[in-house]
Amino acid sequence: MWRLALILTLGLILAVGCKSKLPQESVTMLPTQVSPELIIVYDNNPFDHSLRTAWGFSCLIRLPDKTILFDTGGDGSTLLHNMKQLQINPEEIDAIVLSHIHGDQWVD
Repeated sequence: MWRLALILTLGLILAVGCKSKLPQESVTMLPTQVSPELIIVYDNNPFDHSLRTAWGFSCLIRLPDKTILFDTGGDGSTLLHNMKQLQINPEEIDAIVLSHIHGDQWVD
């Protein structure tokens, strides 16, 4: 379910975020620097041995004029550790998108 939310959010960001800042005549000739950058910060699938893995997901989306953190994973210390390893400064984040609540993870 979170993958669908990510795809929809990225589509919205690309549709609104990139084109709205460009003059109409330059939309068809985008320079290569305008491409968004997507960095997986938190995942339960090990893909980089310097990063901690845990249940959850988070990715950083860098656009030309905004930096967005999509979801935060399930553990703040793991998120911050991975951000440090990836040399991501939390102060560069302009917005955080939370795709859904994780009420099922809490046990009384």
